[in-house]
Amino acid sequence: NVGAGTGDIAPFHGSGSSYGYSSMGESYNIIERFSFTSDGNASDVGDLTASRGRGGGASSSSYGYAGGGNAHPTYYNIIEKFAFGSSSNSSDVGDLTTGRSVCGVMSATRAYFSGGMINGAGTMSNVIESVPFATDGNSTDWGDLTQSLDIGSNGQNSETHGYRVGGDTTANGTSQNVIDKFPFSSAANATDVGDVLSVTHYTTGCSTTTYGYKMGGGTTPYGTKLNSIEKFSFATDGNATDVSDLTSTRTDSAGHHQHTLGRWQHHQ
Repeated sequence: NVGAGTGDIAPFHGSGSSYGYSSMGESYNIIERFSFTSDGNASDVGDLTASRGRGGGASSSSYGYAGGGNAHPTYYNIIEKFAFGSSSNSSDVGDLTTGRSVCGVMSATRAYFSGGMINGAGTMSNVIESVPFATDGNSTDWGDLTQSLDIGSNGQNSETHGYRVGGDTTANGTSQNVIDKFPFSSAANATDVGDVLSVTHYTTGCSTTTYGYKMGGGTTPYGTKLNSIEKFSFATDGNATDVSDLTSTRTDSAGHHQHTLGRWQHHQ
């Protein structure tokens, strides 16, 4: 703030300005980077410590984080990070409470990993755990989701809360429509704050500063795919609304969001 204001205006966290990164995938440990400022192919800038898919990703201002994941039949508990400022391999900096596939979201200071399948027999987790960006180490139990869910759900985050939408509660695809919300400020369980319009799995999500979005996905059974784009408010808890459609029905897609920077001043 300029003058005698009430404090600094926190910068928006969650959007990059220089590079995008991709890591993890079935039988895949490469960390790739592509430019936001000029078009071109991605380049190989390092390796993860283990090849695996279905893990959770998060970003601090300086590092990318990859947590959990599986390469059948192995379920990993690794939390690793790699530097954004240089081309280098990731390092193992801690462990999740158990090896599993996870959904990742982030605040300005922490990465959060939730839910996931623990083993090939279909045992699901409801655990939310967190690791601070400031210090390396094992994650700690932050709270519980309202249900035990596989990675078929997607994550969104506001500045103050993490969200997890839909997912499967059984290995054969019993899908849910719940919107779970948990706080970033202190360890606590998630609360069911609303529903998306249909039971869904293998959806994708993105966020603005005011709304979470859920796109596509599939209902039970797996053959029924969706093209809906739904949104729900961060300011007021409630159900999602159908606001538009994708060009086709689909599952297992990826979500992205663009942030337009603004300038703020406070005059006394």
